[in-house]
Amino acid sequence: MTVDDFGAVFKAEKGDDLFRAIRASLQFEKVSGVDDQTKAISAKAQEALERIGRETPLNRRRVAKYGIIVPEQKPVEILGLGSPSIAPKNARKSTRRRGGA
Repeated sequence: MTVDDFGAVFKAEKGDDLFRAIRASLQFEKVSGVDDQTKAISAKAQEALERIGRETPLNRRRVAKYGIIVPEQKPVEILGLGSPSIAPKNARKSTRRRGGA
């Protein structure tokens, strides 16, 4: 299963079924003696929950109860625009004259 597959499953399930699906997917990270492929299940499930948590503040709170901490995003980060820029001092100024005609 891909990260997208896990996300689709988590969004489709409700109530106890959702709880069980998430807990089962995350449990492999805590089990000792499992191979990397099995641990990858938990990693993909966690990434899917992180993506869901980034969608809305409510989803961020929902995934937090499973131990998934998603930092709060600023509006600029949500839009993918990076840091807000500040116009440099030598930015072009208005050519309109002040005062008289």
